[in-house]
Amino acid sequence: MSENHSHGADPADPADLAQGIAEAVALRNSCLSLLEKGEYDRAEPILAESVAMLRSLAALDPHAVGPQLGLGLKPLAALAVAGSNYGRARQLATEALPLLRQGVTERPSQYVASLSRVLWYLAESLCQVGEPEPALPLLDEAIELVDHPGFAPDPVVAALLSDVRLAVDLREVVLFRCLRTRLEALQRLHRTDEALIAALEAVDVGRLLAQRAPDRYSPLMARVLTRLALMHEQSDGPAAGAFRQESLPYWYAAAVHQRERLGPDPQAAPQMLRFALIKELMPFGLELVRLGRGPEALPSAREAVDLARALAAENPDKWQSVFETCQKHLAGLEHRPW
Repeated sequence: MSENHSHGADPADPADLAQGIAEAVALRNSCLSLLEKGEYDRAEPILAESVAMLRSLAALDPHAVGPQLGLGLKPLAALAVAGSNYGRARQLATEALPLLRQGVTERPSQYVASLSRVLWYLAESLCQVGEPEPALPLLDEAIELVDHPGFAPDPVVAALLSDVRLAVDLREVVLFRCLRTRLEALQRLHRTDEALIAALEAVDVGRLLAQRAPDRYSPLMARVLTRLALMHEQSDGPAAGAFRQESLPYWYAAAVHQRERLGPDPQAAPQMLRFALIKELMPFGLELVRLGRGPEALPSAREAVDLARALAAENPDKWQSVFETCQKHLAGLEHRPW
């Protein structure tokens, strides 16, 4: 924030308030390219500074600033979900929801899409910390918003996104993510029939997304197909095998894309990008094992161990458990009599 806002004129003055909001929004938008490149560690403090600016302004005029604060909290919640920090994601999304709901009542086209995504962030966080029941009404609300006439991506964000990203309908993205989380929540509640319906709906939408933008949506599609295979494992072996077989090219495409994002020197890439590759390599190997193709899983398991070893050396507190999991997986593969 400018020195004038920190120590001088009263930000509650409409002109001064508008300038303060503009500065905070400009700061937030300045790191969109970092988010696109996966440089989350660099983007997060910029986003946090923008939110701090908006919180200060909102304390003086909550009605005028609140919706913009909600928009500022959204990418921080997204980063928390991406980093599996579900407690923080829950806190940020919970703060953002009433602010974005206020925005929807005033300017739907600016806030509906963001509200739907924050509802998903909160639902996903609740589901991952073992609270699937309250996640379901949030997902229902998010899915209902997909059909809202005001649903549209932020024009500033859209202008800065890649052509591949723009080729995808944001409505389908939100619907797919919500159906995937709904599937998991229903499974945790042992509502198997409803979970199966959600899974099949997610696969229908996911196939379209992965066809249009395979780099981005292959990982999610692979996970839904794997979950479908597990759901059929006891009751319908052939169907389980078919879903598992269908998942393999998606897992492979996901790993290839993550390798490309690491660049020519993988060990110099941001830690979260390297972790993202590990998250594709491990389940890809597991699916190969389940299909009786264990030896083919060894290269991906070894690659995951190498990546995790380097991460653990850089930050043991954060990555040592990941390294140990990768090591255990590789040891299991190497000692099996294929």
